[in-house]
Amino acid sequence: MSCSLHNKIYHINDKEFFIKKTIINNHFFNKISSSIISIIIQKDYLYYAYNNGQISKLNIKLGKICWTNNINHQLISGICVKDNYIATITKDGYLFILDINGKIIWKKNINSSSNYIPIIHNDLVIIRTDNNKLKAFSIINKKLIWNIYSPLFDFNIKEETYFCCHNDLLIASIPDKKIIIIDLKHGNTIWDYSVPVKEGYDDIERINNVYSFHVINNILYIVSYNGDLLAIDLINQFKKIWHNSLNLTIKHLLVENKNLYITDQNNIIRCFNSNNCELLWKYENFCNKNINKPICIKNYLLVSDNKGYIYLLNKYSGTMYGNIKLNHYNNSFTLINDNSFIINSNNRKLSLVEIKNFL
Repeated sequence: MSCSLHNKIYHINDKEFFIKKTIINNHFFNKISSSIISIIIQKDYLYYAYNNGQISKLNIKLGKICWTNNINHQLISGICVKDNYIATITKDGYLFILDINGKIIWKKNINSSSNYIPIIHNDLVIIRTDNNKLKAFSIINKKLIWNIYSPLFDFNIKEETYFCCHNDLLIASIPDKKIIIIDLKHGNTIWDYSVPVKEGYDDIERINNVYSFHVINNILYIVSYNGDLLAIDLINQFKKIWHNSLNLTIKHLLVENKNLYITDQNNIIRCFNSNNCELLWKYENFCNKNINKPICIKNYLLVSDNKGYIYLLNKYSGTMYGNIKLNHYNNSFTLINDNSFIINSNNRKLSLVEIKNFL
């Protein structure tokens, strides 16, 4: 076993609930000075990668490491796990494909660095390079299937979401304030949208690059760096459902079936109805805190800060219930199910948090 347990009863608003926190990578903690850069949950297994090239698979229920492999190349983006394959790109520009047991199948020099996690879709692995090329390779024989190039721009904001697959479409943002949709089979662009350019005195005020996008129930939700929100119907000829200009700088976007949760640069959280972009509530008491991207568990929005606190809000009303201090570190979340999530702390420890009798 490579885990340690911490069980505790917490009280919030006179209600009692039980938290079980399991440190699941304790075995490696004193042996690895690298940081965890990627966490993937698949069924009962957790895959995680360090920037020194080590990739591990862990059985979440048993708390046991299934395997660990170091590909001996530095990683700067992360890993993709899908369809019995693992894909990653190294700092020195190699695309690696591993099987689900951690064995290297092949590697290929892509002649460029990449800060972007690859995507696996059917028999393709799709990559985005730092010189702004989109490439699709056969995951079977590493043959190049198609290649798309977009011009580079001198001034650009790094996005939160870079590209994703939906059905047989590839959705990607490119630096000239556009989002494009590509036919995955042939690499043809079948739709694009240019975000309106803002007026302003300097480059920061005018820049309006696509910052993040998510697909829920065949609806594409797009948010730009300067606060334009857009919903596109992916099955009805890419028809625009609604558009709203918030005139604020975006920090995080979380999309659920019914709600959109936007965090701005002042750590103000706003909740919008995903059907019509109506503002449902706004929470402003995080302005003096450095908060991370929230997650939803059951009826609650969980928010963490850089001092180890987790805050619980009602996700429908924005009402604050209280907070829990789980450690002394900056934490980010990866959701597993309605009762549990993974905490990745900047002390290099991974913790599984299970919540019983949750409020």
